[in-house]
Amino acid sequence: MGAKRNANDQHAYLKTNQTNTTMNFFIAYFKGFWLAVQKIRMWILLYLINFIFAIIVAIPLFNLIGDKTGKSLAPQRLLSDFDYTIYQDFMNEYGDAVSIIMGQSQLIFVLYFFLSIFLVGGILKIFKNNKDRFNFQAFWSGSTFYFWRMLRLTIYFLIVHGIILGIFGSLAYYSKMHAGFEALESEAEIINMIKFVLPIYLIFASFFFVVQDYAKIHVVHKDPNWLFFPFWRSFSIVFKNFSKTYPLYLLNLITFALIFSAFWYFKFSNNMDNSGAITTMFGVGQVFIFSRIGTKLINLGSATLMYQSIMKNELEKSSSDDEDASSEEVLTDEETLVFVKPEDIKKEEEE
Repeated sequence: MGAKRNANDQHAYLKTNQTNTTMNFFIAYFKGFWLAVQKIRMWILLYLINFIFAIIVAIPLFNLIGDKTGKSLAPQRLLSDFDYTIYQDFMNEYGDAVSIIMGQSQLIFVLYFFLSIFLVGGILKIFKNNKDRFNFQAFWSGSTFYFWRMLRLTIYFLIVHGIILGIFGSLAYYSKMHAGFEALESEAEIINMIKFVLPIYLIFASFFFVVQDYAKIHVVHKDPNWLFFPFWRSFSIVFKNFSKTYPLYLLNLITFALIFSAFWYFKFSNNMDNSGAITTMFGVGQVFIFSRIGTKLINLGSATLMYQSIMKNELEKSSSDDEDASSEEVLTDEETLVFVKPEDIKKEEEE
């Protein structure tokens, strides 16, 4: 009986003092930053891919603009400082060329969308085996192997975000309909409605952006055939570990916002009225693109490390619960042996 009580006390103490070993989001952020630095070859590769893609796209567009506008100084004047009169004259004179350029820009956007989806599979495969050295073959094989799954996940989450946007848009619209259609004619009422609805919408939308990141990571780690399970599994992971996964995402978002604000400030604090300023701005733009790629790598790298920490913690908890169950079975058998009285044994022998 004493052995049983001591064993029970020991198991109770271990379960009471069992702590959550999941990584802190600050630690995950800094480890994600260091992981991105360690994979600098991948970082440079992604920058070169973006740069080459931009060059391939930009040269035909600049040639088209040059052919259509000739020696007009209107594009350069618009570049240095926006003027509505110059813009209106430019559109009246070269509206057809702008329409052609906009049509090509939409095609370019679609191509870049598919390129980004293609690359994310390779990035996550490299981060999955983060202790290994960067390998170009592993990167390209991961990009190719996971492309269709990443594309399907992206489409599913686009549908989810569309539903969320529709829900909040409908709520905002019908809430104002009850106040009368005249409320929609007031700019102050519309602004107040946006101030109330937009923050709530952004919280829900950003939550599902986090879920989307962890769903991609889960697909690369577990390699499931069906993508419905990764969707709900990643939702469960993010929801249960909300105090870690969501602040980590916000920290990465703040990092990007700071970099973007610095670039935006530098861009509009310098006049683009000479070739030297344009060249400088081109260099600053390349630094911004390189930094933007870095923030993407830090976000995916830190999220991967957080995912691995959560999975490890769940595995340890599961193993601990199995050990507790086995110990309880042993204790039950010991208890049966202890409580068998000698009189009962003698009575059974007589019978």
